[in-house]
Amino acid sequence: MPLLSVIIPVYNTKEYLIECLDSVVRQNNGSIEVILVDDGSTDGSDQICDDYAGRYPGFIRAIHKENQGLLLARRTGIAAAHGDYIAHLDSDDYLLDGAIQSICDAIKGNPCDMAFFDYIYGAGQGKPERIIKIRSEDKNTFIKDKSEIIDKFLFGGHFSSIWIKVARRDIVDTENEYLEFAHVANGEDVLQSLALIDRSNSFLYIPRALYFYRRDNISMSKTYKTKDYDSFKTVHEETLKYGKKWGLSEEQFIELKLRMLSKNMVILHQVRKNSPEKAYNCLLKTMSRDPYFLNLKDALKSKNISKYYRVLFILISRKMIVPAKAFINLVQRR
Repeated sequence: MPLLSVIIPVYNTKEYLIECLDSVVRQNNGSIEVILVDDGSTDGSDQICDDYAGRYPGFIRAIHKENQGLLLARRTGIAAAHGDYIAHLDSDDYLLDGAIQSICDAIKGNPCDMAFFDYIYGAGQGKPERIIKIRSEDKNTFIKDKSEIIDKFLFGGHFSSIWIKVARRDIVDTENEYLEFAHVANGEDVLQSLALIDRSNSFLYIPRALYFYRRDNISMSKTYKTKDYDSFKTVHEETLKYGKKWGLSEEQFIELKLRMLSKNMVILHQVRKNSPEKAYNCLLKTMSRDPYFLNLKDALKSKNISKYYRVLFILISRKMIVPAKAFINLVQRR
């Protein structure tokens, strides 16, 4: 039985896939298995998966399935995993040297429900690469206070990605196929992390950058479109459910809803900029009558909300679509 299963969902990442797989192969310490889940690739990535599985039998397995998106590809890999712990690696990123051994040593020395680590945010868009530190400690730190983790996850930033978390397999919700969430194309990391954090009672921070995130991902990075409103709506609604279960305070709910409102405003502005006028109008109308969006009105109680978002939310919630568009145009021209 391997100590660690590394799940790698693959979809049309031929340009980066070999670098990704080699970063794991050269770290094989006999304690891990690699599960490649080809999500219906059409660029030859599927052949690369088969090649590596053929070259490293017993170490790498390749699974091929019809294209259903990143979320269900991950779930397929999770269902096939045999390791005591499960880790994730996106196929256009790679593990830094020593990552596997660092993880294995850490979870052997400090058995926990979930371990997490720092990562490198790659260069791109005119910005240099940088190390993202999740916590301030400089040595392995065992954490039993779940409220710290919940606060970091919901409000701290840099903790939503599934690939910085290594979870004990017996706390992973393997019984949930997530078929009802198949439409979620953005925010799937948060969706899956909710259950992991909820089921975990002990956490281990590994203060070392173990993962390289490629900023200009071909497969992951994209401009938000109308469908992303539906994705984040689902993720946000699930987050609010867990927030109630975790006993968030009224103030925390206000700030959480502000973050959700801000995400919706970003989606709205990108749709306005990059999509046809019809899609933009449709999204505004959807927001104006959607109970989910209207329920974010508590964000207006936050002292951190901008005047722009406050006014825009009021206009949309009152179904004043034409004034809302005029207001956006006025502010964007400044």
